[in-house]
Amino acid sequence: MVQVIIEPNNKKNIRVLLEETVRNREYSLKIAINQTKKILEQFEKHYKMKTDSFYKKFQQGLLGDKIDFIEWAGEKEILNRLKNKLAEIREIKFAD
Repeated sequence: MVQVIIEPNNKKNIRVLLEETVRNREYSLKIAINQTKKILEQFEKHYKMKTDSFYKKFQQGLLGDKIDFIEWAGEKEILNRLKNKLAEIREIKFAD
């Protein structure tokens, strides 16, 4: 775990600012995750296949390089990165 110590003149104000920044980042990540999931759902409905199943087949080279498949795989990778970032943000704790 990384620990950051900030000792400004007004500790309360900087803490509030940092907490709000972290909450805002978490909120924006949640929105991005939901938007990406909606895109993935559209691909799933169109191709009648779940994203995880598609992605495994795509990675194995079983589906070819159709532009939709490249975009679908890209959205899956974006979702994975967003989820990882959200998990990292949720690990942030503020000491009293």
